[in-house]
Amino acid sequence: MNSFLKKFILFIKFDLRLSLNTVKSYENDLNKYIVYLSDNHKIKDVNKITYNHIRKYISSLTVLNHKPTSINRNISSIKKFHLYLYDNELSINNPADLIESQKIIRDLPDTLTVQEIDLILKSVIFTTDTGPRDIAILSLLYSSGIRVSELVSLEFSNIFLDEDYIKIMGKGKKERLVPIGVKAKNYLVKYINKFRKSDNIGFNTGNIFLSYRNKPLTRMAVFNIIKKYVKIAGINKKISPHTFRHSFATHMLEGGADLRVVQEILGHENINTTEIYTHLDRTYLKEVHKLHHPRG
Repeated sequence: MNSFLKKFILFIKFDLRLSLNTVKSYENDLNKYIVYLSDNHKIKDVNKITYNHIRKYISSLTVLNHKPTSINRNISSIKKFHLYLYDNELSINNPADLIESQKIIRDLPDTLTVQEIDLILKSVIFTTDTGPRDIAILSLLYSSGIRVSELVSLEFSNIFLDEDYIKIMGKGKKERLVPIGVKAKNYLVKYINKFRKSDNIGFNTGNIFLSYRNKPLTRMAVFNIIKKYVKIAGINKKISPHTFRHSFATHMLEGGADLRVVQEILGHENINTTEIYTHLDRTYLKEVHKLHHPRG
């Protein structure tokens, strides 16, 4: 089974081009799975693995107090592994075919209202050294819904201002085109013109957003920027870069955007992931009901 695992890891790494962290997660999950089968059931042949063996392994994870998200990740790893074996005729059946993931009650992050977004943006003083950069970052996060990792790795070769979109390299090295709003575009242009055209920094090359030492910004640096302006704005919520992504998706859906469109912009492979953003404020739902229902 270890030789089959090595083939599977090479497949997801080079054929599916999954990220290094994802590949490592698969490898760790499946190594533990194989060790369990060997130690507890003396199984060394994939064709002897049954549905019940897999169920017992999943139950053992529950006994060991693994979180549902961790268990579901293991289930996903096992299912993909057995599907790979079966599709490539390395096994005669797929014992994981009927295994289902556990239901998870997701803890959704706080969502910023449109008014709170405005307060945060207005807290940025444009005339300071970092003001143009900071407001460009905040407005771009909210305007496009991109991940913080995608923002800090954004390069000049990925922005197409004449066409009003940016090219993002997302998870699994998948490219997608994301529209950029007028206000975010204007802030971005002002930042570039003021700080990225100077000879000592360089222009039209490398990462767009830099620290005061002219080094590419880190994810933690963006988190601290957000934390700074949330505090100035007097907003008492636990806010992270992902909150802007979450707010973007929520406001898009509240405004009537199609779920598939939001899925495409966010770069979600599965629409079920996008559906977590469809939680709408009860007040908003009641207002919509009153406005549109004849008996509202």
